Amino acid sequence: MGFARASRAAWGPERMGDMDKIILSEKLALITEHWRPKVVGSLNGQEVKLVKFRGEFPWHYHEAEDELFLGVEGRFRIRQCGRPEVYGAQGSANLTGRS
Repeated sequence: MGFARASRAAWGPERMGDMDKIILSEKLALITEHWRPKVVGSLNGQEVKLVKFRGEFPWHYHEAEDELFLGVEGRFRIRQCGRPEVYGAQGSANLTGRS
């Protein structure tokens, strides 16, 4: 199923009793464009998004949100103003607090 035909329900989590289950490989397979985040759930009032990225992304900040960068495939570098660079790769999780 391509992104253009995917319904909002396709992006949401699968309900398993009292728990939502998100199968990353299935959700990532629906993403056909880079830099177009898709909401796959919510947690404590924040959206959980998946995105595929390639190349450099301009520095930005969030006043009210923390971020989690979970490496599923490949490698990436995160540069933050006034902080040391950190690197991520497949299987790593990088957390950054509000800027």
